[in-house]
Amino acid sequence: MSEKTKIFGTAALSALLVLAAGAPLLYFGLPTILEKARDPSVGTSSTTIKLTPEIIEEIQTAANRSKEELQLNLSESEGRQSAILAELQKAVVGIHAQQEDIVAKLEKLSTQEQETVPGKRQDTYNQTIFFPMGKVSGPTIDSQIQAAILELRDRIDDQNCSANVLGFSDTLGGDMANLKLSEDRASYVAEELKSNGINLDKVKGWGERWLNVHTPDATKNDKNRRVVIELDCNNVDSVNLTSTSS
Repeated sequence: MSEKTKIFGTAALSALLVLAAGAPLLYFGLPTILEKARDPSVGTSSTTIKLTPEIIEEIQTAANRSKEELQLNLSESEGRQSAILAELQKAVVGIHAQQEDIVAKLEKLSTQEQETVPGKRQDTYNQTIFFPMGKVSGPTIDSQIQAAILELRDRIDDQNCSANVLGFSDTLGGDMANLKLSEDRASYVAEELKSNGINLDKVKGWGERWLNVHTPDATKNDKNRRVVIELDCNNVDSVNLTSTSS
């Protein structure tokens, strides 16, 4: 029981004891006192109230009964407070468990989303070709493609591998124009790979979707204008397919 509750209980008990002790006095003596006060023939003589053993016992019994009732009420109040506290603690534990479950699900979803982002697969070997603004071909692009082909050949060896070629753009320009530009970039790189004996699986343009660097709309960015080559050597049944986006 808290200190504040003890103080309140003690004060209440004292008040009940005073009331219990004063009740007989009021019952037995107050009428006489009032009658004496109204009688002008009576001077300042004192009035004596006799407390018999029976009256004292009755007062003590009433005081004990009040004390027991007060203690019972305090005990019941403490029990209710303990029950409420236990329910609150149980609710807090449940909320913490729900939060941990939500965090785990979000982490799982984030991992799954990362695995499905084009050009972000962790089970493949990736090569990225970056493009100048508005360009599909050119000397700097060709030199990057040739360097990527050398790396891809070293990885392939005698394995049955195929490559996904995925084109992207930045957010500068219209959405449909950027989609067409990304498709043209992917097709250009795919033709260079095919002419060097590398099997192709999927060739697709994504336009402004799946930005490498997140930027506002109508923003040029060198890291977003790119083609990603995903080399997949896990599919032993892969065939030499060339598919382009329409």
